[in-house]
Amino acid sequence: MTDFKKYQHVERLENEEVAGLLEGTVYLFAKLDGTNASIWTQDGHIKLGSRNREVTAEADNQGFYAWFHDGGPSQLALSELLKANPSLVVYGEWLVPHTFKGYYDTAWRRFWAFDVFDTAQGRYLAYEEYSELFDRYGLDCYVPCAAKLENPTAREVGEHAADASKFLVRDNMPGEGVVVKRYDFVNQWGNVKWGKVVLSEFLEHKKKTKTVRVAEGETLERAMVEDFLTEAMVDKTIAKICAEHGTGWRQEYIGQLLGTVWHEFFVEELWNAVKKHKVRGDLNIGRLNTEVILRTKQLKPAHF
Repeated sequence: MTDFKKYQHVERLENEEVAGLLEGTVYLFAKLDGTNASIWTQDGHIKLGSRNREVTAEADNQGFYAWFHDGGPSQLALSELLKANPSLVVYGEWLVPHTFKGYYDTAWRRFWAFDVFDTAQGRYLAYEEYSELFDRYGLDCYVPCAAKLENPTAREVGEHAADASKFLVRDNMPGEGVVVKRYDFVNQWGNVKWGKVVLSEFLEHKKKTKTVRVAEGETLERAMVEDFLTEAMVDKTIAKICAEHGTGWRQEYIGQLLGTVWHEFFVEELWNAVKKHKVRGDLNIGRLNTEVILRTKQLKPAHF
């Protein structure tokens, strides 16, 4: 019996949570921009999940449950695979429009697997293991490995990101970014973690000078926010909120937007900003929150 198992958070490559991830054989995969989904078995029955919960006919996630129960060839093959291997949980992206809209028409409203967890062994299957299993069942609905690197630097990973992100992307455009995995990696706290490079933000940061100076009349907090709070982060948050509510943008979501952007900035970027700006105890959190609000309004004035 397998209960709902939430997929792990993927950390920015600069974060301490993934320190040491690049010290070995690493795999790069295109990061898809849809909504997280999962498939597993429980007491012989197929179960489906979103990022945070099990989904049902009454509480679907953007049509994922309905799609799976349409009974197409890939849905049936996934069911057969999981019923024959009941300890597995398949994680992937249910590709519905989110922030990035540049995928081929044939890629939309499909499930694209990107990880398989074996609950019996307590580990993720390596790419070679689960891709062979999918191939055996005639399934091509998995994200292929874009590159395999030995002991790369973070810069080398970033330089591979544009090409590695192009899976399913039309007109030779770069996609959202890449996920970085090392299947034998456990961080200093004993947790398995993957890293990521978000391409638009990587390119923004690459353009910035390595020497950080706070301009005259500018506060440290404002400099940190302008350096690390990107339009891509705000766009992604807006898309998530609209998807959660199943509507387009509404003014009533402003409070949720500001609170969520602040949370994302604090969790995803504050440590990076503190390191880059060499903060030694002078940071005013209240002022930082205010600057996040002002920057969000500056980036998306039409939403306020």
